[in-house]
Amino acid sequence: MSSTFHKALSLPLLIVLAILLPCPLHSLGKKDGGNEPSVKVITEMQDRYNALPVTVPAVAMLPTGYTSAIPLEIVSDLEREIYRQMVLKRIAKPVLMNKWLFTTFAKKKADNPFAVFRAISAEQYVVPVQLMCKPYLFKNGDLYGIRLAFYQISEEYYPVETFRLFLSPNDIPRIVTSCLEEFSARKKTPVVTSLKKKILVEDFRIEFRKLIELESGEFEYIVAPFIHQDDVTLRQGDEYFSLLCAYVFSSTEFYASVLAPDFTDIAYTSGISTQNADYIIRGRVQLSDQMCIMYVDLVEAKSGTKVIAIRQPIPNYNLQTLWNTFRKISSYITEKIFTRESFGVVSNISSFGKSFYTKGVFIGWDEVKDYVFPKGVIAIETGSFCKPLDDAKPTLEEEERQKKSKNKVDETVPSVRIFYPFYDAEYRLFVDREGEYVWNLLNK
Repeated sequence: MSSTFHKALSLPLLIVLAILLPCPLHSLGKKDGGNEPSVKVITEMQDRYNALPVTVPAVAMLPTGYTSAIPLEIVSDLEREIYRQMVLKRIAKPVLMNKWLFTTFAKKKADNPFAVFRAISAEQYVVPVQLMCKPYLFKNGDLYGIRLAFYQISEEYYPVETFRLFLSPNDIPRIVTSCLEEFSARKKTPVVTSLKKKILVEDFRIEFRKLIELESGEFEYIVAPFIHQDDVTLRQGDEYFSLLCAYVFSSTEFYASVLAPDFTDIAYTSGISTQNADYIIRGRVQLSDQMCIMYVDLVEAKSGTKVIAIRQPIPNYNLQTLWNTFRKISSYITEKIFTRESFGVVSNISSFGKSFYTKGVFIGWDEVKDYVFPKGVIAIETGSFCKPLDDAKPTLEEEERQKKSKNKVDETVPSVRIFYPFYDAEYRLFVDREGEYVWNLLNK
């Protein structure tokens, strides 16, 4: 049997149980009067999968990354929801390549993540794999964060990234819907890296420190195995700092980012220079209960020359603090490698209880600070955690979060506001209808 024929058989067959089951695997052991309904749903889903037209791209699904604070059943539910919705919405045809990937790169890792894409492109699959998708799920305080990165297996390589926040695992179906809808809309305008600086973001090194203090006032920080904040424990391996960094950069119009940790098991991801990237970001984070410090180095990929080294003290590592810190770092770096006349920085726009989007891309929540964009006019829309211009009633968890916060939602403010920062000779901010008038006239 030829290897090509074997590949053609194995990919769809792996979908049936691992992807298309309508319920968690552990529930199949329950005695519910027979398994005919489950078998019927599986059959229907397999039929839908088989009926997807050739125009629907095949996407190789990488294992979901997650932090230790996420229960395995939530990871399984997330994966299943992603796969089901890809098929039901006819967005992509998911295939599993884990065995091939780890067999191919088990003895010798690829030189870098880009070499993985080239290896897949060289394979002669009956159904050509056009994309790779890497999901990642983490928890910080009361917020879950999800990132779906859709890598292009082509000369571009750089991914379309979607990012969302949510407060309860019950929100996973609507969050996945939002991410896939955004991807579907953005894949129609592929990433053109020739117009952007290409960045490879390496794994951040995390150091947990515990303060030991004597009555005399003498103190020292020692290495700790974990740290606990806001009812969430962070352990070694719970590295989502590089993810936040990569997304903050790629959510602007100046950068395209590849996240090296997505390929840690199959490719070398540190200490490399590559013609596929302009810059490499290397980071380190020191975490303690009293103070944290973020270290970020920007390195020129081809020469290995350090362009800038940033040391940023932060009071804690809650998600809003980390997000704002990476925004500030991105503005420092942008000022270093771009001319000051080419970009503007949104200083501070706030609307508590709202999320912010530009061109459908999530750029923050509650407030926007240090957001970098090309000088000119930009529309920043408010919405829910799911999508812009969303008037949906807040979930119970969202209402509870608002009640606990010192920042109260102003019920007199319309649920959707549109901001138009205007950078030319001066910074201007237009809201709602007035902004629409400005937008219309400036685009005549």
